[in-house]
Amino acid sequence: LQARANQARLYRDDFSANIDGLQPNGDFTVYEYKSPDETRHSRNAELVLRGEVQAAGLRHELSLGLSQRRLVARFGDGVYQAVGGSNLHDPVILPDPGSVAPPSYTAFRNRDQGFFVADVIHFNAQWQALVGVRHAKVHFDSVFAAEPYRKSVTTPTLALIHK
Repeated sequence: LQARANQARLYRDDFSANIDGLQPNGDFTVYEYKSPDETRHSRNAELVLRGEVQAAGLRHELSLGLSQRRLVARFGDGVYQAVGGSNLHDPVILPDPGSVAPPSYTAFRNRDQGFFVADVIHFNAQWQALVGVRHAKVHFDSVFAAEPYRKSVTTPTLALIHK
């Protein structure tokens, strides 16, 4: 029996300056980008039972498992605007325009729950076959989509392996 789990949190205030429109004489436009309170929170877990059996003169490596993945992301519309110009050869320090970004919001939530079974069948030292199936339920909610995405899907796996 094998169990795995992890959790990750990312938090950042994204404040950056970018240049655009670089001219041959060194002139360019400076843009500011502000997007405070960006977060990503992911949690993943998997539980797998593995074993080997001999059947019909063949060795079978069996796996049976459950998995779950979740991701929640928050960010805002941010501020992206031109704040002035400068020159590579004669730089100008530009004052902070004092712009304030709108608050962040939950942009999307994603959840994937799955169940899987697999069998690696050993015919001899050179040939194997992988046979498996995974059933997953996917839920995705986003402020950018007109409606939530909800699907259940079963996907087979079949492979012939030559070493």
